[in-house]
Amino acid sequence: MFGKPKHIDSLPQEDQSWAQSIGGFGAWKKALEEAVAQNKPRRVRYLMNTHKTDREMRFALCALAVEMNAGAALAAVLEKRGFDFDDSAPGDILHARQLFASALVKKDISVWQALSARNAQEKNSSIGADAPLRLVAGAHWHEGVGWHLQQVAAKDVKSFAVVLAHFSRGTPDDLAFALSWTGKFVGHGEALDLVLASVAETGDVDKLRLLLGKGANPDADGGAAIYQTLAFGHADAFALLAGHSKDMASFGADLHTRLHQQNPQSPLLSPLQERVTAAQTQAAAAEAHSRANQRYQLIAPDVFSETLHLPAGGTLTHVFNFTLRQQTTIAERAAPEGGMPAMAVSVRDFGDIADVSVLEEAAGRLVQLGGQVPEAAPRVHKTASLPKPPRG
Repeated sequence: MFGKPKHIDSLPQEDQSWAQSIGGFGAWKKALEEAVAQNKPRRVRYLMNTHKTDREMRFALCALAVEMNAGAALAAVLEKRGFDFDDSAPGDILHARQLFASALVKKDISVWQALSARNAQEKNSSIGADAPLRLVAGAHWHEGVGWHLQQVAAKDVKSFAVVLAHFSRGTPDDLAFALSWTGKFVGHGEALDLVLASVAETGDVDKLRLLLGKGANPDADGGAAIYQTLAFGHADAFALLAGHSKDMASFGADLHTRLHQQNPQSPLLSPLQERVTAAQTQAAAAEAHSRANQRYQLIAPDVFSETLHLPAGGTLTHVFNFTLRQQTTIAERAAPEGGMPAMAVSVRDFGDIADVSVLEEAAGRLVQLGGQVPEAAPRVHKTASLPKPPRG
């Protein structure tokens, strides 16, 4: 630098003294390298504002900043377009990739933030807009991943899925860290289910428990995760996922058929059949219990039924059809041992029902169940008697 230092009035006092001490041709280059190495961003900005630097020198300064963990100085160099991160200049993409690779080795979060922020500003992100996240996830760098996930929107489930997929290949602690971000992301279920199926291939019970604890569904995609444990012969993992299944009755037989075709000697065929049989029995019992205790049922948008279960084991069912304007009564007595049940059916028009409140209550119940009273049918809450349909 020749003559007086330029524009030093805006510098702090200690930096003014430093600027005045620079002298001699080319001394500013050494001063710039020292400012970067010492992580002095004000000094870096001052020298880059008052002196020209070529592309190679700027790249060298960036590389030095990464090596010295000088994140603030790196950001200052990049403010002046330390080098282009897009493909406008030959070699710059390679430079960018080299810097990211070096920063990943150093694992200094301030350096990583500076590089990632610059990459995001480029119109054509040199290493790809989502590449920095993929890099830190692939390296299982918790701090780097945490910073990236903190920046993204709650709807960006793709970023969460990337982290989850990479961390599921690490230790249980890695997976637990990734899962600690589950609550931030809306609609994370599919990502959890995909990773559950992937982990099921390995049979890692600890990781499977972590995923189940965050809501991963072993029944997703027709029990894909459960089948992976069967196909790869992981008995403990199969027992864990099958124990959390709520839909084994519906797809269990299909899993058994596939496993038998692909591996007829599998030792898990018998345990699977036992699970399927138990699930089907339980489902049938639950359905019977539900029907036995279900009093009201919507049959069609304009039809509902009410079933009363009698002490002797029989039932009395009233079906109200508001389009046909008919009430059907079905009385059924329980079958004696070895005999047939007795049933009686009677039908009457709404016009033959003397008590108007019966129809009003029926119409109200239909609406509560999600049905709709037809326009020509009696309305709910009418105080007057319900009109009969016109006779031809």
